[in-house]
Amino acid sequence: MADVAVDCDVPIILMHMLGTPKTMQVDPEYDDVVAAVCTFLRQTVERAVQAGIDARRIIVDPGIGFGKTFAHNLQLLHHLKALQALNCPVLVGSSRKAFIRHLLKPSGEKDIRADLPIVATGTQATVAVSALQGAHIVRVHEVAETRATLKVVDAIRNADTGSPGNA
Repeated sequence: MADVAVDCDVPIILMHMLGTPKTMQVDPEYDDVVAAVCTFLRQTVERAVQAGIDARRIIVDPGIGFGKTFAHNLQLLHHLKALQALNCPVLVGSSRKAFIRHLLKPSGEKDIRADLPIVATGTQATVAVSALQGAHIVRVHEVAETRATLKVVDAIRNADTGSPGNA
């Protein structure tokens, strides 16, 4: 794939995943999920650059939901700024993920449908946190709602903190 990316001069996304799609959710364990993901992505970025891929074309993705428990996903979102040390744009794909559904499902329910409005609301919370924690790109299902969320987040982030504001 590196040769194709170099030949076509296209951006690439390097994502962390524990195991394979078949095994990734079979009791994923980490001593420190944030450190493990950062180390994996740092090494993967280095290998991509050594393979001839322009570092400016590399995007990193912590792989929310790919070989992580619900707690791991929350920890990664909480510490997403740690990925900024890689000097690559960060992509987060948390939209409709199982950890959001798990947090929002009624007590006693095994799971809830991913297309429920409450799941969309939970997704928007993860989008806002991701943006505030340094994500450059978010992968979502509800594009218009996400655009509104990010417009508000950007306004807050870029607000002039020196003015008293209007009540």
